[in-house]
Amino acid sequence: MTALTAAERGELAERLLPVAAKLACVVRGDGDHHDVAHHTEHLDRTELIALIVVLAGLVDPDQRVTDALSYLTWDEHGRPAPATKSGPTTIRNLAGRVGGPMELGADMVSTSERIQRARHLYLHDGLTVTEVARAIGAGPKTVARWRDLGGWQQAPTIGEADSRPSRRRPAA
Repeated sequence: MTALTAAERGELAERLLPVAAKLACVVRGDGDHHDVAHHTEHLDRTELIALIVVLAGLVDPDQRVTDALSYLTWDEHGRPAPATKSGPTTIRNLAGRVGGPMELGADMVSTSERIQRARHLYLHDGLTVTEVARAIGAGPKTVARWRDLGGWQQAPTIGEADSRPSRRRPAA
């Protein structure tokens, strides 16, 4: 995934807000799963993650879960749903039940920070691409792409310059 700047993330969120609003209407009765597919099939992974973030932003985390889901008057088979007992659990309380680190959206939020950390490990600590990848939890190809696009130049250590294979062709 290409790292997005804060401005690009903001523009992406603004562009996806109407899609999020449309999906909220579709899910609450203005459409069906075909409409959901129609409005999301053209989105790439980055856009889908951003859409999830925008949709989450439309939800009040302090409302009760039963209130948030009160529009559900049918079950998965289309039959009238039984009345649910109203409980005090809010969306925020429900979110607190998720254990471990949440990785959803981490690519969008922290990619630039990961690139900066990778650059520091590569240039200042002298780690290899594979070591950097392991340290930051990224793939070696991703780190190599960041290195190549960012023009990271690692200074050779003493004796290393002489031991590197030459890219020149031997004189004929």
